[in-house]
Amino acid sequence: VIVLIFDFALKTLRAYFVDVAGARIDREVGETVFAKLLSLRLDQKRGSTGALAGIIRELETLRDFFASATLTAIVDVPFILITLAVIALIGGPLVFVPMAMIPIVIAAGLLTQPAMDRLSARAMQQGLLKQSVLVETIGGLETVKTAGAAPILSDRWIGAIEDHSQVSLRQRLVSNIAVTIAGSAQMISYAGVVVAGVGMIAAQELTMGGLIA
Repeated sequence: VIVLIFDFALKTLRAYFVDVAGARIDREVGETVFAKLLSLRLDQKRGSTGALAGIIRELETLRDFFASATLTAIVDVPFILITLAVIALIGGPLVFVPMAMIPIVIAAGLLTQPAMDRLSARAMQQGLLKQSVLVETIGGLETVKTAGAAPILSDRWIGAIEDHSQVSLRQRLVSNIAVTIAGSAQMISYAGVVVAGVGMIAAQELTMGGLIA
């Protein structure tokens, strides 16, 4: 019961901290981006209206990333230390089992980071292309129908969707590898603590039995 209450309190606090930080990031990013947009000189404007709107839309994805994955990882650090301290207080040397899993999780994140950087850049580029085709088609729908450009734009739209889907699929695959490794490390940690604890008890019983004999 104590462990369940402790776990519930930590998860509630973590969710609260992430939500508060996410709201602050949302406000700061939105305010900064809109200010940059209004202060942009017309001779420095690059790309179409759709591409510019796509960049702003992709920044929402960036905000979501910082408000979820990064903040959750940062907020988890003190809770991990608290959990290790509680395990050390109750189980003594058993704390070394979950501690051994921490470098594995960190290494998995560091090894997948370069691939995530490349795939994120490509995903953003493909997303901008898709957004550009959509916005420009909607904005010039009458011209598209008059000029008979619908088949060309349809091919561009389908191609942009397929390219973006492929890049996003690879991005999720790499991300899931790191997440799966972290989940497996957590399961190994739980099982390792149980196995090591049983082994310690058995060793103590054997020692006591030898002393009695």
